[in-house]
Amino acid sequence: MRGIRPASATLFVLASFVLALAPCARAQSVADFYRGKQISWILSADAGGGYSSYALAFAPYLTAHLPGNPKVIVQNMPGAGGIRAMLYLHSRAPRDGTTLLWSIPACRLRRSTVFQRRSSIPAS
Repeated sequence: MRGIRPASATLFVLASFVLALAPCARAQSVADFYRGKQISWILSADAGGGYSSYALAFAPYLTAHLPGNPKVIVQNMPGAGGIRAMLYLHSRAPRDGTTLLWSIPACRLRRSTVFQRRSSIPAS
């Protein structure tokens, strides 16, 4: 049986020492994350319709009940039966938890069908 080489043992002890002295990572609370931020609520329907009215009525309650009380902005993004909003969420929206999507039932398609045609449907 071969023994541990002195250089490997020294490196292991040094790495263990550095990791033991390193400060532990601390997760940010949900309230701290959302405090002072704006949440974009993408709605795949026209402004003035039933879904838009529901979203506008519900947005203040969402603001009041989310930790940190972020401001909720409803953005209507109609087009292609909701696929335009889905493509925006997939390709352009920030991936930091500040964008929500409410899609209408007509656009519930398989993901592969929607994203295969990504280049042919403009997202803006």
